[in-house]
Amino acid sequence: MLRGFGVDVVVDKTARELVKNGFRVTVFCINADGNFNNDEYQIVQVKSSLHHNPFKTERSAKKALERLNIEEDIDIWIAETYPFFMATQIMDRPVIVIDHGVAQTKGFNIIRRIIFAYIKFAHNYIYFKKADRLVHISKFIRSLTPTFLRKKQLVVYNGADNYKHPTKDEILRFKMKNNIKNDDKILLYVGRINSNDQPYKGTEELVGVFKKLRKKYPSLKLIMAGFGNKKDGMWLKSAGIIPFLNADDKDIALLYSITDCYVTASKWEGFNLPLVEAGHFSVPYVAYNIGAHKEVVNDKSGFLVNTKKDFISSIEKIISNENLRNNMSENARKNAERFMWKKTGLRYSNLIKEVVGKNKKKYSQYDKGMVDIITLNYNGKKHLKPLFNSLKEQTYENIRVTMVDNGSSDGSCEYVKKEFPWVNLIRSDTNLFFSRGNNLAVNKTKGEYIFFVNNDIVVEPDAIQNLVNTINKKGKYNIASVAAKMLLFNNRRVFDSTGVVILSNGAPFNRGIGQIDIGQYDKVEEIFGACFGAVLIRRNVYEKSVGPLDNSYFGYFEDVDWNYRARIFGYKSYFCPKAVVYHDHSATSKKMGYEWKYYLIHRNFLKTIIKNFQFKRMILKGGYKTLELINHLRKTKDRERKLSILKILLHVTYSMPLLIFKRFRIQRKRCAPDIECVKFSQGEQSFFDAVNYSPILTLDTLQAMFARLDMIKKFNNFEISDIVSQIAYLNERKMMMNEKNWDTQTEKLIKSLERYIGKRYVDKFIKAVVIDKIWKK
Repeated sequence: MLRGFGVDVVVDKTARELVKNGFRVTVFCINADGNFNNDEYQIVQVKSSLHHNPFKTERSAKKALERLNIEEDIDIWIAETYPFFMATQIMDRPVIVIDHGVAQTKGFNIIRRIIFAYIKFAHNYIYFKKADRLVHISKFIRSLTPTFLRKKQLVVYNGADNYKHPTKDEILRFKMKNNIKNDDKILLYVGRINSNDQPYKGTEELVGVFKKLRKKYPSLKLIMAGFGNKKDGMWLKSAGIIPFLNADDKDIALLYSITDCYVTASKWEGFNLPLVEAGHFSVPYVAYNIGAHKEVVNDKSGFLVNTKKDFISSIEKIISNENLRNNMSENARKNAERFMWKKTGLRYSNLIKEVVGKNKKKYSQYDKGMVDIITLNYNGKKHLKPLFNSLKEQTYENIRVTMVDNGSSDGSCEYVKKEFPWVNLIRSDTNLFFSRGNNLAVNKTKGEYIFFVNNDIVVEPDAIQNLVNTINKKGKYNIASVAAKMLLFNNRRVFDSTGVVILSNGAPFNRGIGQIDIGQYDKVEEIFGACFGAVLIRRNVYEKSVGPLDNSYFGYFEDVDWNYRARIFGYKSYFCPKAVVYHDHSATSKKMGYEWKYYLIHRNFLKTIIKNFQFKRMILKGGYKTLELINHLRKTKDRERKLSILKILLHVTYSMPLLIFKRFRIQRKRCAPDIECVKFSQGEQSFFDAVNYSPILTLDTLQAMFARLDMIKKFNNFEISDIVSQIAYLNERKMMMNEKNWDTQTEKLIKSLERYIGKRYVDKFIKAVVIDKIWKK
């Protein structure tokens, strides 16, 4: 949805009319510049790319459409442009196709001609055949299609009332601003400017005509408004033309309002929206008698000509004859009344009802709006009461809680049955670990959303409501998950996770971990992925598109692997700062020992690289990680560590055939490069000691906290900016300054941060940074 594209204006107006008629509308597009953002319908960008090679374009669009086909709450698809006409081949819901036509190729090079010929063939003989209904924007466009399509065809004209009429004062100010005098005669062209990209638009001829007329009529001015670049603007200015490149709606309306004659030298038009828009502003026209022109205008509101000579003479008649101009202006306005969006919207509304009414299939498999809360438990009885009590207090009422017990021996199951009978309990005789346990619960539930939550977590009452709100506000159809703000249970000002980031070498960590919460992450923002300790996931994405957690992982990296797949499949993840939970970090895994954790992390790290990374990065990063492990095996004297590394290498080698098979299936669905995963790591660091389970308190920690807070405040808070500068100054000079002087200055700075980090952390930072100097160790 971009400014300067006529089809995008049509999509916007159609969507607004359908909303007025009671439909819920979502517009899916490849690009959006924000100019069409509104509160009436949602705009969702899909991961699909346009190439010079139409087969690559179609392959990319096919992946995007297959992702969208899983959505259960969409009743009908309306395909407006190539390559999304492919929806007729892919979607299992009804598809209405809107045919805007394929432009003539005169003036194109041979390669572009071949491409356009293929596209036209694909439209008429592949995609349109399977459409439930085929709408053309003019009878002219319909006449270009094969006769065997006639039974499903109809013509629905676009509306002309796209812009509001400005006031007289606005027009006067606009004229003054642009040095337009009352006795000037204004010609206007609206559309694509560049003559090389679309030579059929005739802009080069129009410039030549104006130059010729200008010699005879010095007060004549030509304004050309539309999509163009800086070079186009310079070309127009050099010819004495006033350019309005990429003009907004208000300027377009003002331009129509001051125009004496609308001119276009286009040699092909399937409808010509600006021509009828000009009529809506009572502007007569001069245009060539081509395409749909004689269908959308009449000879009382302007001139349709066949030759350049007639084109020039017709312009002269209109600008030199006020009575003729006034008569044609009135007729142009009356003619434009045929093309009103209210009428167009009603025709589309009736068509949609007709097509949907014929479709008797039921698609919904899930409980709409239901959040299935799933938690795993393994001898974690002491954590269950705080968790379930917090879930009972949720403000979001449409929830259902399921607990999978992984063979606990501490009486957890009996305790839950007695104290929390409303919890759906699934018992396993053995430890299924994280992936298998969660997948088991997912298969036995059917809520629209899944909320995975660790058993050692307490959830704030409005957390789930805020997670659901984030999905709905951000346009849920391209969202895979939303991460909660995870704070440490025993240290509730310190972050455990605000999502997951992954470095260029493939190493992941929890975003923000170890930092004190001073508001530096208080922003809903896109992230690489969510920590599965507390995450809301759209079920259809989990089950039908990205797929479930990999059962072979057992523990650690399952969420990183899933997030990576979601990202390269074209989905987004967001962080919701208002969804707060408190996590007893690794409360269960602490009991298992660090060596067990080391084995799983490094084993699953290699598996994630092999399955998900692009080929070159897989070889480089996977090879480097393998060599790193081999080198560690050679140097370490710790027998337990040697055993862990050998187990890692043997497991990955043994699993290689299955990993390659999984890689093939994943890469086949890829539609985004690895950089889409890595880009979120910029400026992020881990400040957490994973062995001792404690935050790392250094000046680096403070610098990261306040630098990000400065960014969140858009660098408008001078106090925060000054703190960042002071921390950076002392951090850089800690090894160079006189130690006593450095200690004094650093202690003074840390004390000045009390209102941000609190007295407790002032003391902790002074002890760690100034007294103990842990940065030296």
